[in-house]
Amino acid sequence: MLPDSYVPHCHHCCKVTYNPIPCRKCSEVEYCSNECLELSEGGYHRWECGGGLILCHSIGIAHLGLRLALVGSDPSAAKQYSRVRKLMSHIDDIVPADLYQYSLVSIFSQ
Repeated sequence: MLPDSYVPHCHHCCKVTYNPIPCRKCSEVEYCSNECLELSEGGYHRWECGGGLILCHSIGIAHLGLRLALVGSDPSAAKQYSRVRKLMSHIDDIVPADLYQYSLVSIFSQ
């Protein structure tokens, strides 16, 4: 999810939150349920929490790639990751300047 969509959406499942539950350690994210809170904090959010997410935003949408890598490395998120792997690629639609920038970010973040 992009930062502009954080409120009022669950940081884990992206559902609209009417009574959000905040992260126990940071004020950057909120969840729709205790289940989403537990799944997020026990998995990928431990790497983003406490400023890591804000740092990720400084590299533009490349933070979404980092999230995919973190989710993909979590065995409990295998179902979610397999859905992402089936998404269609739009690499042919990217203008060369953007493709160059994304490639550089990918290389330097390894």
